[in-house]
Amino acid sequence: QNNLKIQSFLDSADVLKEVRPLDALKYGFEAKTLAEQYNNTKYIAQAHHKIATIYRILGDLSTAEQYIDSALIYPITDYNDLIEFNTARGIILKQLCKYDESLECFNNSLIAQQSQHDLPGEGRSYNNIGRIYLAMELYPKALDYYRKAFNIYNKLPVSKGTGLILTNIGHVYRETDRLDSALFYYKVALPIFQKVNNPILIAYAYRSIGSVTENEEQAIDYLNRSIDIIKETGSINELKQPYLQLGEVYFKNGQYKLAVENLRNSVELTKGIEHGDQLRDAYFMLSSSYDSLGDYKNALYYQTNYYHIKDSINSQNNIRAMQEYESNIKLQEKQNENKIQQIEIKNTNEKLRIEHQQNIYFLIGVVVLVLLLMIVVIQVVKQKKNNRILKFQKTEIEKKDKEKEVLIREIHHRVKNNLQIISSLLKLDQRKTDNQEAKNILSNSTQRIEAIAFIHEKLYQQNDLTDVDLEDYLYDIAENLLLSYDKLKSVDLDIKANIKNLHADVAINLGMLTAELVTNSIKHGYSNQKDFKIDLNIFEQNNKFVFSYADNGPEQMDISQLEKPKSFGMNLIKSTIKKMNGKLIILDENKAGFILMFTFKPDE
Repeated sequence: QNNLKIQSFLDSADVLKEVRPLDALKYGFEAKTLAEQYNNTKYIAQAHHKIATIYRILGDLSTAEQYIDSALIYPITDYNDLIEFNTARGIILKQLCKYDESLECFNNSLIAQQSQHDLPGEGRSYNNIGRIYLAMELYPKALDYYRKAFNIYNKLPVSKGTGLILTNIGHVYRETDRLDSALFYYKVALPIFQKVNNPILIAYAYRSIGSVTENEEQAIDYLNRSIDIIKETGSINELKQPYLQLGEVYFKNGQYKLAVENLRNSVELTKGIEHGDQLRDAYFMLSSSYDSLGDYKNALYYQTNYYHIKDSINSQNNIRAMQEYESNIKLQEKQNENKIQQIEIKNTNEKLRIEHQQNIYFLIGVVVLVLLLMIVVIQVVKQKKNNRILKFQKTEIEKKDKEKEVLIREIHHRVKNNLQIISSLLKLDQRKTDNQEAKNILSNSTQRIEAIAFIHEKLYQQNDLTDVDLEDYLYDIAENLLLSYDKLKSVDLDIKANIKNLHADVAINLGMLTAELVTNSIKHGYSNQKDFKIDLNIFEQNNKFVFSYADNGPEQMDISQLEKPKSFGMNLIKSTIKKMNGKLIILDENKAGFILMFTFKPDE
């Protein structure tokens, strides 16, 4: 009777885990308490497994790991429990980016399933291994394991597993931008889900098809079908992703009211940092949509949320990057250990063969051989000990370097954050004043601050914290300015700056200079012509760098105005060039447009 009561609690937790996880957690703890009261180790382990699964659904992965580890402490004699516990642990470890341990769990399950000739189980394990390699962005390996899984499922009656494998193959092609192939596999999976009559998976297939369909009307139709099916099932939590995708389609199509409606629905259903990427994208599109609709209060509100969740994701990504780095190191070490073991086995076999041949010689030869062997063994042991010490020292050094890198990245993104706050405050002041001159001054100040903020954002997002991708940085500044003047689509922007190892201070000066020149071109050179063009080129010549900027505006501007500038902008251009020890190049060509060229040396 007690066992029936425990099983009832476990069944209730299993039924409610997706739709009402907190209630499910309550039933899981009820089962755990009752099982511990009667010292039933089988049910204690099952309760711990169920609790771990619910914590994973809730996003508390650390607690989930603790409970699944405690479940595996108890002796497990039931084959199904062994497979289920190992699989659950593998999924949790995958989400924690501990890929080496996750692979070990799924490989253990695979070995057990192969020994029991459990074909469906083998297919599931191959699928899970493929998911890990997909998370590690090792797409060929992921595709290889998905195909192994499909070959097994292809021998079995059609089931939802067959459709899921096809969908996962589609995901690999989607991640590698082979959208036609992804669409093919998604459409092949759809009738399988329809045949097994699984509404949630049918909705999942429609959503996947909508995510790679280039025709906007068709994409909207597929996503709406997905939403309608999910609503019929009552699984409201599953609506967050199709709402987000539908909002994105409307946003790209300029239908901002419909975008806001769907994006807000997605945000209301999306909770927790484990869905941080979805929240970040939704907040960004909501802020931009409200801005386009003229609702600046909501635009500022969602912009603030966007920067908050973006910073949280950056911090979380840094932690996960370190975990993934450590996981990859461990995986490499295990592979190296296997290779060493194989070499040692081969060497041992060779030594045994030699010893067998040497047995026919005199006893003195045998004694000498034994002595030599002992010397070799001692040297090998010493070498291994030295290797372990060196490996430990190397790991400690790499760990400290990684911690320093994380700290530097944190400093850069905090500086960027503070500059962004200043920029947002200036924008608020700009909206409050009716004085056009004040608006222009505040707008120019905002653009200059954002040019500095860009460099710090670039630095904490890239691998090398000392080297700036100058071309990418200048493009960001120029495009941001053109977007603010609503000229992005009407101006042909061509920037070439393929320079490596450029210090951040020099990049900031060039960024400020570019911002002023682009602003000058829009204000004084642009006259609504269809072929307005801005060219910026930075190249090395005779051990110096040449900065060349030009636009093709209708009016010629005398560069000699820089000698006695009358405006703040021209004054800033002159002072920036002077600060870089730059030397102006006066061109003889007398033609319309604006041309500025000067040379500089970054190390001076």
